[in-house]
Order: sequence, then structure tokens, then C-alpha cells
Amino acid sequence: MDIIVQLEDGSITTLEVQKYSYAFPGQRAACYSADMLLRQYKKKWDEASEAKRRMNYREIRSVYTIVLYENSPGIFHQFPDTYIHHFRQTSDTGLEMELLEQLREKDDRLKEKDDRLKEKDDRLKEKDDRLKEKDDRLKKQSLQIEELRHRL
Repeated sequence: MDIIVQLEDGSITTLEVQKYSYAFPGQRAACYSADMLLRQYKKKWDEASEAKRRMNYREIRSVYTIVLYENSPGIFHQFPDTYIHHFRQTSDTGLEMELLEQLREKDDRLKEKDDRLKEKDDRLKEKDDRLKEKDDRLKKQSLQIEELRHRL
């Protein structure tokens, strides 16, 4: 069974559910990812052709392939207590390029967004504390005014 989802940022996730394990699981997962990239490429190419403009490769978004096995292939049995495995392409020289199958960059961006949201949350808490202090002062002043009115 295959489930294909396009995320808010335009990236595509394919969820492959396999009841039985097959030979060559790495090659199969690479083909699933390649299929998603080619689908995007064709769609963006067709859109650009229709609009009479050049296609921009930056329009191609990341793809994520998730494979769930009911009975995993034997190679996975080397890690009997590990159920989630992450794979990504890397360079043997340390050169870094934006590869569309790379998940690490997405995680870094999510962490940056999370940090910014925490900072905003801290600022809002500080404002909330200041408002509570003002509210307490106003309540105190209101009580003082009420006491003065009763004296008169």
C-alpha cells in the first residue's frame, strides 16, 4: 500500500507499507524517492512549459520515504531493539550540497523556528507579568478609591 502526501512546504512524503519483506530494501527505498522526485520534476516542467518560462530546479522540494514493514528484511535483524532507521546521502569529502532526500536540513530549520517561538513566548510571558502587576496596582487603587468614597 502506498500513501503519498504533499506537506505545507511543498515537500512530498511517500509512506510504503509492506506486509512481507522484499530483497534489496535500500534500492527499493531509493527508487521510491526517485519516483517522487521525477513526479515533481515532470509537474514543474509541464507548468513551466505551459507558462512559457524556464523551469527552476529550486522549485523541486524535498522528498521523504517512509517504509513500514510488518516482517522486516533480514538485514534489519542486526539491530533487534532498534525499530526506526534514518538514512541520508552524504559526501565522502565533507562537501555539503542541498540534496532533496536530506532530512537534517529540515530538522535544523524546525529547531530554529522552535527557538524563535520560544523567544516570542518568553517575551509574551514578560508582558503578561507586567500586565498582571498593573492589574494588581489598579485593583489596589480601586479599593483605595472605594474606601475614600465610603468615608465621605
